[in-house]
Amino acid sequence: MGVAGLTGLVEERGAFFTELRVRDTRLVIDGSSLYHRLCFASAADFRRGGDYGLFSAAVGDFFGSLRACRVSAFVVLDGGRGADDRKLPTLRGRAGERLRAAHGLSRGEGGGLVPLLTREAFVQALGRLGVPFVQCFAEADREIAGLANRWGCPVLSLDSDFCVFDLAAGYCPLSHFQWRSVRPGDGAQGPYVPARCFWVEKFCRHFSHPNSSLLPLFAAMSGNDYVDTAALEAFFGKVRWPRREGKHGRLRGLLRWLAQFSEPSEALDHVLTYLKKHQRQEMRALLCASMEDYTPSDVKLEDFFQNGRYECEAARKAGLPQWVLDALAKDPTVLRAEDDSIAYNEFLKWKEKKLQNEDFDLDAAHSFCQWQCSLQMALHLNQLLGTPLSEPDLSSLYTGTLVHRLYQELKSTPSVENLFSLSPKMTQLYQVLLNTVESAVSPDFFQKMTKTKSESCKKKKASSKKKKAIRCAIPETQHLCSVNRFASLGVDE
Repeated sequence: MGVAGLTGLVEERGAFFTELRVRDTRLVIDGSSLYHRLCFASAADFRRGGDYGLFSAAVGDFFGSLRACRVSAFVVLDGGRGADDRKLPTLRGRAGERLRAAHGLSRGEGGGLVPLLTREAFVQALGRLGVPFVQCFAEADREIAGLANRWGCPVLSLDSDFCVFDLAAGYCPLSHFQWRSVRPGDGAQGPYVPARCFWVEKFCRHFSHPNSSLLPLFAAMSGNDYVDTAALEAFFGKVRWPRREGKHGRLRGLLRWLAQFSEPSEALDHVLTYLKKHQRQEMRALLCASMEDYTPSDVKLEDFFQNGRYECEAARKAGLPQWVLDALAKDPTVLRAEDDSIAYNEFLKWKEKKLQNEDFDLDAAHSFCQWQCSLQMALHLNQLLGTPLSEPDLSSLYTGTLVHRLYQELKSTPSVENLFSLSPKMTQLYQVLLNTVESAVSPDFFQKMTKTKSESCKKKKASSKKKKAIRCAIPETQHLCSVNRFASLGVDE
């Protein structure tokens, strides 16, 4: 997300920030940035598909800290990509990065990967906590900036695009928002969250810019989610920056070069003179469209928080009926599972139990990943149909560590029914699920599975070298992800 390298540039100098005590205020929150941040802060087991219970608990702790400081939080989430699909190349690149990260996790390498249902679990958690939130029709950045400016409150995000927007009350990066370290109040003032706030005026002053009007062109030329800097290499190859610029030299040099112009249009005209004539018209259109993305939107999201509906020009142009727009803004009712303390305590024992075989079962991981994909598509279909069914509570539905340990337990136990003997509810649920599966397959299905199990083991051993070569070649087959989302999950027998 954001402008390539800009976060590193602004972090180099503390002078662009001021210390901020966040309390007794509204706060507009970039939902996508927040759930990514909380996901990696929740100690989830990424290798086994995540732990939505721990993640939901982290969401609760975060908003608990804000309420303790009397901060009124309003969460804004991204919507669709838009009909023009300008971000498609960027999304393809990120899909490739996720494939490589998943491949690394399957081999025991470090790193993290946001579990498939994190966004859905986040939205459900917001609903349970009573936190006001809205999903925009398309990208949310402009709507976030517009809402924050009309309310005169800060933006909380981890997207360097907000270093470019002209925000009335500044931008608070999540990396400097110490919500786990709420400080007590002093005197008449209550507790607060220590934070740092970025001010675009200080940034412009440092680079001799009279105002922030040239920053959108700077962001577009530096490379963001919509513009590939490779198209501007002719410009960067001919313009020389001072050698003393050091780290982030291109960004610093471009900022200082742009400072000589008073208006974006004048600067853009000069940039285009460095390109070939047949490239200029297309590049002008691309840069102008990208610059427009840094203009705060006049869409009044506050209307949604007051009456549950807001007007959006992009949505009107799409020609969608109002009931679809309302459903998009509001991502549905959640069905809370009936508590069973006996079963829950048994599950906790399995989760904490030390297994004889701690090896990572890649085949099981693929199966559980496919199950999550199927559930995600079912949730989307349910929403598309106007949510005729309540959604299952994801915070209690899937815990990666637990399901993998339960899988190992089920493989070794002589009788599956014995695992649920202490809980009549779980025994009944198991029997319903078993009957459902048995009714969908032939009577001898499980006998065939047992008979072929030993043959499958032999084939796996024989193909281990082949499988290793296939796994190493996964990055070369990234293009398949745009055709079949399960392509990378295939397991050769």
